[in-house]
Amino acid sequence: MTYAEALAELEAILADLREGKIDIDALEHQTQRATELIQWCQVKLRSVGNHIQDLAGDKDNELF
Repeated sequence: MTYAEALAELEAILADLREGKIDIDALEHQTQRATELIQWCQVKLRSVGNHIQDLAGDKDNELF
């Protein structure tokens, strides 16, 4: 999965919630999936931030 794919899936879940397309039976699953996607995106962003810091050779200043 790419960051863009995860973000697109999150946006789709949010749109479905806003439009009332997710019934109560699917709500738990969709919110759990959204939580997983958010956590995955956070890890990805931290990883990229760490990589940028390594490339810059400046580990004292955190970007994220």
